[in-house]
Amino acid sequence: MREGFETENDIINDVINEVINEVINEVTNRQILIINAMRDKPRVTKKQLAERLDISSSTIDRDIALLVEKGLINREGSKKTGHWVVK
Repeated sequence: MREGFETENDIINDVINEVINEVINEVTNRQILIINAMRDKPRVTKKQLAERLDISSSTIDRDIALLVEKGLINREGSKKTGHWVVK
């Protein structure tokens, strides 16, 4: 490989890193805490999240909606017996 030329893998990795950085820049510290809480306990409820983070349930609802919209989390199963999937 000649010096100064990127390989296909280098280009792909650059694109992946740009996408990751864009997503990270759009996520707040509080949303990262929510994601980590869901990763630790996939069956955590919104009420438990609000209590754990000492924020209102409306804020939890808003943050979860944004995280779902960004494709970072998903809810599988029913409201009562389902769980969170962190992507």
